[in-house]
Amino acid sequence: MGPISQVVHLPIFAEREDVDLVAVADSDHHNAETLSRRFLVPLVIAAVVLCTTNSIHEDMAVSALEHDRHVLVERPLAAMSEGASRLAEAVVQTGLVLSARMPG
Repeated sequence: MGPISQVVHLPIFAEREDVDLVAVADSDHHNAETLSRRFLVPLVIAAVVLCTTNSIHEDMAVSALEHDRHVLVERPLAAMSEGASRLAEAVVQTGLVLSARMPG
């Protein structure tokens, strides 16, 4: 998980009564375990929230979809329209949900 998700997103989600944190994921297993303990969240992953550097949203979202995970992405979905098309194709192929966080 990127630093912003650890410092902003997870603490806010954890405090809200209308949000259930059910999974965390990180390519660094130790970090995932630490976050799981800190926020009392199991490591089972069915969806991914991408709060990373904009330039890697597209590749990470495609990878998550290819690994059978629904995806919520901070905007933008991709840097170029071709990348957005690539994501749309991945959604069609996998039948999974890809969503971008909307303002407000």
